[in-house]
Amino acid sequence: MRTTSHGLRVSTAVICSAPFAISTSRWRSTRSDHPDVNKISFTGSTRAGKSILAAAAVNMKRVTLELGGKRIDRDGYFVEPTLLIRASAEMSLMRDEVFGPVLGATAFADASDLDHIASLANDTQYGLAAKIWTRDLRSAHQLARKLQAGWITINGGGGDGRLPFGGFKQSGIGREGGREGALSFTEIKSISVGY
Repeated sequence: MRTTSHGLRVSTAVICSAPFAISTSRWRSTRSDHPDVNKISFTGSTRAGKSILAAAAVNMKRVTLELGGKRIDRDGYFVEPTLLIRASAEMSLMRDEVFGPVLGATAFADASDLDHIASLANDTQYGLAAKIWTRDLRSAHQLARKLQAGWITINGGGGDGRLPFGGFKQSGIGREGGREGALSFTEIKSISVGY
């Protein structure tokens, strides 16, 4: 544990594991058992995240996980931005979490059937982000409430560091950024005094 210049005690292990995997035994021996680590924040694969969550559970460590994603490339070469029009629900692009300049677009004959659209969008084990493009902002907001995703943009709205970021389902646990992200690094304490 270290103390900042403001006297705050820092006791969080932050791990970013882009291409590597962390074994459960290695994780336990390096971070989970350490008495000064109260919270673990991890970004990486779903497989590694599950191992970290299992290891952290042994000592009841709080965990924030940002998981999933498959890189679209061939032997380390650049993949050009790709728009796949008329992507179907059966395509892996529409079911997996892909990190790359790739977008599957689907038009709907009955755009007013928001329940059907939401069921197609939610039919995946991931839920990091969703993008809605439409002229009907009222319907967009109704659809956004039905989607199981942590970050939803309408008509190209961008990210904002003041907003919490994180996913649903196997895209992660907890939030980073914003008030919710900051609160995940705190412990709430109640103190009562008798008179």
